[in-house]
Amino acid sequence: MIGSGAIDLEISRMSDPNKKQKVLSLYSFASSKVGFTGEIELLALTFQQCGMKLFDSIHLACAEYAHADVLFTTDKKFFTKSKQISNLHVEVVNPVNWLMEVTGNELTY
Repeated sequence: MIGSGAIDLEISRMSDPNKKQKVLSLYSFASSKVGFTGEIELLALTFQQCGMKLFDSIHLACAEYAHADVLFTTDKKFFTKSKQISNLHVEVVNPVNWLMEVTGNELTY
């Protein structure tokens, strides 16, 4: 798990203290953290030119810069926009779908 300044900022803005504590507990497993660099800024600007929102573009740029394998999101717009960007090395996925895929389980409602 890789952390970033963008994730730190989003967590700091969470208003629900219980949810924030749960996220911080999970986030404590991050083995490294990506700081903001000029290269990340340029990547983020490129992603914004493709129609991606500011924070989404920063998250994606940080993941690309860190050579992450996957970036989890439950944001359908972020997921859809990321699929429109060619040459991404990171795979943007829904965490539930990813977990089902890697465990070989199907979701039943």
